[in-house]
Amino acid sequence: MAGTAVNQENNGHKKESKPLLSKNDRLTLEGIQSSLTREYQLASVAVNVLGMMLRN
Repeated sequence: MAGTAVNQENNGHKKESKPLLSKNDRLTLEGIQSSLTREYQLASVAVNVLGMMLRN
């Protein structure tokens, strides 16, 4: 989710400026996030399986 900066002008009107992240930057960050989520899920499953093996 990309944020946008908002500039406050002297007359009290808000003017929206360009997005803080470019489309490519946002796609890169989304790719990193999905990769880390996948790695976390795999690690979580591995820990659960190891726990089951140690109990038996």
